[in-house]
Amino acid sequence: MAFLCNTLARVSFSLALLAAACPPSAFAANDWFLLSGSNTSQHATYPNVIGMAGIPGSREKALTWTDASGYLWMYGGRGYAQSSTGPAYLSDFWKCDPATKTWYWMGGSTSLNATPLYPEKVGKPGVPGSRYDMTQWLDASGDIWMFGGVGSASDGSGRLSDLWRLNPQTLQWYYMGGSKLKDSAGNYPSNYRETGQPPSRSGGAGGVTSTGEFLLFGGNIGNGAYTNDFWLYTPSEGTWTWIAGSNQSNQLGLYPSSTGQAGYPGARGGMACWTDQGGNLWIFGGHGYSNNIGLLNDVWKYQPANHAFYWVAGASTRQVNTVFPASHGDVGTLGCRNYSCFWNADNKFWVSGGYGTSTSQYGRFADLWSFSLADYKWRFIDGPKDSTTGSYPAPGGRGVPDGRMGGLTWTVGNRLYLMGGTLDGATPVSDFWMHHAAVNSSVNDWQLMSN
Repeated sequence: MAFLCNTLARVSFSLALLAAACPPSAFAANDWFLLSGSNTSQHATYPNVIGMAGIPGSREKALTWTDASGYLWMYGGRGYAQSSTGPAYLSDFWKCDPATKTWYWMGGSTSLNATPLYPEKVGKPGVPGSRYDMTQWLDASGDIWMFGGVGSASDGSGRLSDLWRLNPQTLQWYYMGGSKLKDSAGNYPSNYRETGQPPSRSGGAGGVTSTGEFLLFGGNIGNGAYTNDFWLYTPSEGTWTWIAGSNQSNQLGLYPSSTGQAGYPGARGGMACWTDQGGNLWIFGGHGYSNNIGLLNDVWKYQPANHAFYWVAGASTRQVNTVFPASHGDVGTLGCRNYSCFWNADNKFWVSGGYGTSTSQYGRFADLWSFSLADYKWRFIDGPKDSTTGSYPAPGGRGVPDGRMGGLTWTVGNRLYLMGGTLDGATPVSDFWMHHAAVNSSVNDWQLMSN
């Protein structure tokens, strides 16, 4: 997850299906519900036949999407296959039916660190190398696109800059361009608004404009360096255009005198990001540069209509503490967070956890916040106010997820789904949770979905 930064096919279940899966009478305020898995690592169990039920391995920072029938999908990530080794790079496909809490293996490699199969020509079928922490988009026809990440290139493992398109009906990948080699320096043109090629990166932010172009901002380019370059990809032409930012790494942010005015975000990676209904890109936090390097909590909005970034909320400084309000639902300050889990639901942006700081400690959090587009305020919804461990019930029971970073996320209607990530920054886990994001209700519940 950098993962789901644009609005994917967020289609609700029918009311009958939702009621069968999660009866409203089972919910009380301020809880998660555990659906499956645990807070430990888990190796995959692949069935003998594609399309049959199995158990996906634990993972972090995978590609995720929701199809028109309400099924949850994931591809790749960093985690465990069926062997005793890992964690490493994955390239398997899995589909989940939330009503039955069943995962189905839908194809892809059952091994770690699978090498890519590049076709001779752009636009032809191929197989991307295993990877995680890629940027993704959804186009107007419903195809899934991904760029970069960390994983397997034709010359070994590193950061990637290849672009792939997935037909979600056939699960066929098509190579759409970019370097076939690891750690590419890319190609910056002489001027903005000219075509080029973004360098390799992980943890970049992506969005889709109202006219269908893809936006790519920032990311980790390796060796402790971050970028704040900004690119636009035009699918109909197959071209990248450099539209803003620097071709030099580790640039400071350009903050105006007050929020609401135009500026430019500093270099960073691991930020949360969303696309709103108007095709504007929003980014929050990450690790990188404000007035210095550190953990960030600033919120920026990019408006394609006038080609400008606006500083909307948060601080122009680093290492800002989270300030929790006295009551759930009240306005507070969401402090700095890196690789938080994020969703887009109910015309609000939602963030849970990530690595950050409160007034008492640094750590990985499990708190849940919503950001309102009406007043640009963060509201504390649920979860502990520190980075303590969670509470794991039997499947179907209310509990609290452990604090984490890099978790996988999906949205179905007003239900938020969360899976995996790392609790210690190294070892992916397998727990699978559900939370309500009800509009006109006090219900804000997480549910663990299986074990």
